[in-house]
Amino acid sequence: MSDQRQEYAGPSPAPQAGQAEDAIDLGELFSLLWRRKVTIVAVSLVFGIIAGVAAFLMTPKYEVSVLLKPVERENRGATSSLSGRFGDLASLAGINLTGSTDDAIVAIATLKSRHLVTTFIKEENLLPVLFDTKWDAEKGAWILDEGMWSWGEKPPTLWDGHEFFEEDVMRVIEDSETGLVSLYITWTDPSISVTWAKALINRANVYLQEKAKREAESNLAYLRQQMESAKVGEIRIALSGMITSEMESAMMANVSVEYAFRIIDPAAPPDLDDFTSPKRLLMVVLGIVLGGLLGVFGVIIQNIIRPRDIETSSK
Repeated sequence: MSDQRQEYAGPSPAPQAGQAEDAIDLGELFSLLWRRKVTIVAVSLVFGIIAGVAAFLMTPKYEVSVLLKPVERENRGATSSLSGRFGDLASLAGINLTGSTDDAIVAIATLKSRHLVTTFIKEENLLPVLFDTKWDAEKGAWILDEGMWSWGEKPPTLWDGHEFFEEDVMRVIEDSETGLVSLYITWTDPSISVTWAKALINRANVYLQEKAKREAESNLAYLRQQMESAKVGEIRIALSGMITSEMESAMMANVSVEYAFRIIDPAAPPDLDDFTSPKRLLMVVLGIVLGGLLGVFGVIIQNIIRPRDIETSSK
């Protein structure tokens, strides 16, 4: 008799029921979906039709663009040669002799500024246009919900108008390589989009032009006052150069039509069928896909609630 002893390991483990059921359920699931394919396709088509109808009922929005070149100015001639010698003196007087290298930055920031946009909305009375669904044109008043869940609804403010205009209407994009700036205006009426684009550019030009005039006049008044009291010849030369520089700035501010932005490609209204939103074809496709997914989930949930379908199909 052999000394080797065989240990009894007990009965071999039976295969887990879940593993076999998973393999079976997967096949049965595909079988169920195939048998219910008409229902799934019907749901997909219904959602596609609903999305298509919604897309055609939505008011189209049109986008116009203007290509701009920010104007940069450099001091020329004798005034630029004074910057190295008398730059500190000019700085004390609040005057820049070195020539502004930040004109483009200031112009773009002004175009996007809250002040410019809110002033434009206020002076053009655009709040009823931007929030037309809340405006009663016949009564000339805002439509406010006075129900118990309204929480004291208030009319839209200039702050609301600026946020809406910045998020949904106006975009300013700068090309870092070329330095060109594109202004985009999106609205339901292409002609209004063109009007707004032109008005905003004109306002930015006028605002910066008037600001430059005021600064030049203030600087000239100060420099001439200092010139009268200056005794040292070198200081008088420096003041004379600064006065010349400010006179050039004042002249440019008075004669320049496109002071801050030069229009490279003006705004033009697109064709009525060339709208940017809604994306009708995309909405229909997404509606069909969503309908198909909902159809599949509906069939699966229905089968879970009524499992007899699988039992019947497996026989």
